[in-house]
Amino acid sequence: MIYKKLHISLIFSNLLKFKPLITNPRMYNLYTKFVKILEICKQFSQNLVNEQGNITRRGPMPKFSDLEVVVLSLTAESESIDSEKMAF
Repeated sequence: MIYKKLHISLIFSNLLKFKPLITNPRMYNLYTKFVKILEICKQFSQNLVNEQGNITRRGPMPKFSDLEVVVLSLTAESESIDSEKMAF
């Protein structure tokens, strides 16, 4: 009887899924997808933004360009990330 319980527990232990180091396995590709989508958006927005990726306007230069903000939103949508909190 003890061996039968041991055998059953070994079967269940083999069936258990180990917890990966990354809680969301899709997140490691976020930067790669961001870069690919950024290149596509740069091709389509050549006349709309300046060389830094910003819409032409007065004021200080932002650290994160307008085009990068749009691309980050598109990348999050492609990954089905609904909230900005999940992306960061």
